[in-house]
Amino acid sequence: QYRALEVTLGESAARKLIQAYGGDRLYVANCTKKRIGIRNDAIRADFDSFSLAQSVHESMRLLSRKYLLSNRQLTTILKRVEG
Repeated sequence: QYRALEVTLGESAARKLIQAYGGDRLYVANCTKKRIGIRNDAIRADFDSFSLAQSVHESMRLLSRKYLLSNRQLTTILKRVEG
């Protein structure tokens, strides 16, 4: 498991983590809501940018390919007001 930490965090950070918390159980949140919010903000920004140069249909097609989401899911994201 140390090797996995070392690969993910780097040698120095892994060593510091083990020194500080070695032997303890740690819960590491995956921040799903935050990551989805960031992704959705990027989708909205991309849509605005893509729509300047091509049709809405083509913009949706590009977004679908880039984010691996259906048109229906993209429409839901684009309609939702975040903030």
